[in-house]
Amino acid sequence: SPDGVQARDFQTLPVAFQSLLSVAVKVYSANSFEEISTASEPLLAWFVLGFAGFWHVFLMNLMVAQLCQRFGATFKDALGYARLKRGSNIFDTAMSLISDNRWRKFIRSLNLDEPCPMDAADPGPKGGLPTMEVFDGSSGLPVQRFGGLASPNEPWPDQKDSEDTDFGRFEKMAGKRFDDLERLVDDIAEKLGGRRAGLRTSVRSSPRSSVATLEDFMTQKRSSLRQAVATTDSENEEAVAIDALQAA
Repeated sequence: SPDGVQARDFQTLPVAFQSLLSVAVKVYSANSFEEISTASEPLLAWFVLGFAGFWHVFLMNLMVAQLCQRFGATFKDALGYARLKRGSNIFDTAMSLISDNRWRKFIRSLNLDEPCPMDAADPGPKGGLPTMEVFDGSSGLPVQRFGGLASPNEPWPDQKDSEDTDFGRFEKMAGKRFDDLERLVDDIAEKLGGRRAGLRTSVRSSPRSSVATLEDFMTQKRSSLRQAVATTDSENEEAVAIDALQAA
């Protein structure tokens, strides 16, 4: 209708924007809300209800999150500037009380010209103070150093796969060795009549247990072979004695 709330508050885009802004900042009159709810214009009512929910639920939370992030970044910057200022004040105050010889002796005691060792075969960079940290086996973050210039314009070196690293190559080589050991044990078990299942399980369990089981197995087979050879020799001696008696 020409006198309805839609014609009065939502007829053109500027008027509709002003009305929606009034709804957002909660200055829209309660009588206008009542007219929207009682008017025979359900599409307008659903539109105003959806805008109010979208504004108060999503846009307000988004604005609060952005403000919190901005305040957090500002706090970090302010804290950094405060520490720099404090260090500058301490430096200006303390350097006037320290002699040049004492300062040079302190610089030499830091050993900044020596590299910071990072590993047994990695001397590390110079100009730092090495510190020890507690080992964390679950971190999974190895230290990788690459040769070449440290210019930011240079491309970042490609990351190698786990198989190309020293640990990956060692793991691959150890797997091949255990596979060869398993095949050797299977061949021995087939030749000597052993049980393949037990040996295969022992080899798969752990390297130490597999080696111990293999040694026990070989010891048992050697003793059984010695007993078999001794039995064969005694049987041969008995056969020779019987032949001699028959010949006599």
